[in-house]
Amino acid sequence: MGGLQFKDIQMKNTFILTVLFITSSAYAKFEYRPDWNVHKACGKDSKQKKDYCLELIEIGSSSQNAKPILLIPGFFQNAYIWDLLPEKGISAARYLSKRWNLRPFVLHVRGIGNSDYVSNTNMDDIAMDDIEIAVNFLKKKSSDQVYIMGHSQGSITTQAYLAGLSKCIVADCFNPAEAWSRQKKIKAVALLAGNTAMSVDRDDNKLDELANMALFIRPAFRFFDEIDVKTLTRFTGPVSNLNLWQWLYNRHNTTKEARKALYTKTVDSTTNGILFQFAEGVRDRAIKTRSKLSYPAVLPLIRIPVFQQLYADDPLAESEATLKDNFHRIGSSNKEYEVIQDRGHEDFFMNKGLHSDLDNVLHFLIKN
Repeated sequence: MGGLQFKDIQMKNTFILTVLFITSSAYAKFEYRPDWNVHKACGKDSKQKKDYCLELIEIGSSSQNAKPILLIPGFFQNAYIWDLLPEKGISAARYLSKRWNLRPFVLHVRGIGNSDYVSNTNMDDIAMDDIEIAVNFLKKKSSDQVYIMGHSQGSITTQAYLAGLSKCIVADCFNPAEAWSRQKKIKAVALLAGNTAMSVDRDDNKLDELANMALFIRPAFRFFDEIDVKTLTRFTGPVSNLNLWQWLYNRHNTTKEARKALYTKTVDSTTNGILFQFAEGVRDRAIKTRSKLSYPAVLPLIRIPVFQQLYADDPLAESEATLKDNFHRIGSSNKEYEVIQDRGHEDFFMNKGLHSDLDNVLHFLIKN
């Protein structure tokens, strides 16, 4: 194995199961909550010059003159993460609507929910095209500038979008003129977790080991472009008694019902390109474009108001590492951060008592 040590048998088994059962994926049509308002926004993929459409899920009952906020979920997650169990009061999106009089729109990037799937793409394409399509759609609906709140992968791609990631003459590049053009449309941005450097400082963090295992088994994914994480999650949970995502939250902050909803509602698909872009990012301590440009290196191009919220128990965006390698590189003169103690990566989504974790973030957005 080229020196690779599998220290955690459960993680090893998880990756073996991933390889064995990814081929059995059966994609079901994504179903909406009855009170969701679904919008279609279309554009052209910069790399492949293909027309495609995305969906934006409007959640909540805000007045039409409420300010729009674009919510961008994380890795392999859909709109349900923002609207987990509204009948139980567990809905971060509805909290934004009722408590802060915002008009939330959740972006389903390419391949998520019923948005069109575009083959051979990764986070670069989301940053170059998907977010711009969504922002332009919201700008047409309101004369106001748009707020953006991105979580995890959504935070990372938002930063690349704001830094001007574009299709240039021969390769992807970060274009300062494009960065300025995009930032003029945005009033302020909230980054929830989202370390573009993917840096790891704590000895107990297994992210390096997971990345090494992913890269080790990469040849097994050669012929699979779309990866159905939903099918994998449903199989590994009840059959092998493996819980793939328990490290994303503090168990004592969640209920069994919320955890079940997380697994059965929010988990969607991802792509080969995104999965291994993340793994290489951990290895290299920087998410990089196809042309090997570093995402964190261009964060000084971001000049609009930014609030980054971090979670003390989050292994995917360690708070100290993210402050050092991501937040402090952002070029804005109007930026703030907050570290929430006793929180994992997704706790605030899963507990109605924790939605107020977002209050400082929202107060910052509203005042700008």
